[in-house]
Amino acid sequence: MRATLNPLRLIFAGFDWSGRTGRLQFFVVFLVTVLPSVVFVFGQLYSRFPRWVDALLILILALLTVPQIGHVMRRLNDAGRSGWWVWAALVPYTAVPLWIYLLLKGPSFSRPNAELSVARSIGFLLSIFLAVVMASRVFWTPFTIPTGSMKPALLVGDYVVATVDRKLPERGDVIVFYGAEQGAMLVKRAIGLPGDQVQLRDGEVFLNGELIRQVDAGLFREEMVKQGPLGLFPRCYNGAVGTGAMCEKRLFVETLPSGRQYEVLNIGETALDNTAEITVPEGHVLVLGDNRDNSTDSRVARGAGGVGLVPQEELVGHVRRVLFSIDGSTAWAVWALRWDRFLEAVR
Repeated sequence: MRATLNPLRLIFAGFDWSGRTGRLQFFVVFLVTVLPSVVFVFGQLYSRFPRWVDALLILILALLTVPQIGHVMRRLNDAGRSGWWVWAALVPYTAVPLWIYLLLKGPSFSRPNAELSVARSIGFLLSIFLAVVMASRVFWTPFTIPTGSMKPALLVGDYVVATVDRKLPERGDVIVFYGAEQGAMLVKRAIGLPGDQVQLRDGEVFLNGELIRQVDAGLFREEMVKQGPLGLFPRCYNGAVGTGAMCEKRLFVETLPSGRQYEVLNIGETALDNTAEITVPEGHVLVLGDNRDNSTDSRVARGAGGVGLVPQEELVGHVRRVLFSIDGSTAWAVWALRWDRFLEAVR
């Protein structure tokens, strides 16, 4: 599939730092992000723009900070770089002293400083703050949901915040980890910890020989449309339905021995509804997708294209909250925001 060069799509792709950005895509992003800077500097040198235009350019520069840094990260991924190379994401901000100089002083023929200071200073302080926090990735990292394996907790088009924490999770935690077989970041729910014995029988989970109780919670409904960047249709419990019709899945509430609850989906009988008993070794985690019949997880070994048992060193963090969400049928459109998922906690 040909990589998109649509500037708007590329800007939104910059919110997913686990993806990849090719050389030509990166050049397009560079042009889009550098243009407001050039216009802004031109306006300051020649005093051509009114203050409201300056304020608008500052806002655009601040908003472009996150996807700009995101594409630096994606380009590093595409180039096979990692580790300390992440700090290269700060390169676009090495010119900050020049920006500050233009803000505070400027050429002698520019407008009086008294007219230029407040809004511009606030805008750049915001931009620098966002750049440092987002580029460091010390405490948290953004992550986008491209597939439906974690429905209903996470929907296609959700942009989530994962706190960076490589310690072993608790049962029921939604975690982000690096899928070695897939070569990408993945998100699943931790079910089995070191020493646990886990088995599925007829779609139900047995943990250390005890059934994890499921209670019928009705139906989960969604529209039958293509979802996310992969353009996949959802699978339905109510059979094949036409485009635009309601796709239904059976919804259950699962309760762990600790009392923690979350919702899972069932579509029908699959080969993964029954597994051999798996003993989780030291330093590993067994993970499952909440959309049980549409998830390639620890039930499938790595050699067979699955996730297998996840070693602790591949853990990235814990998903705590949905930052914002865009309708999965139009993965880049601002007008398709799901307002009810804004800052929603992940169970």
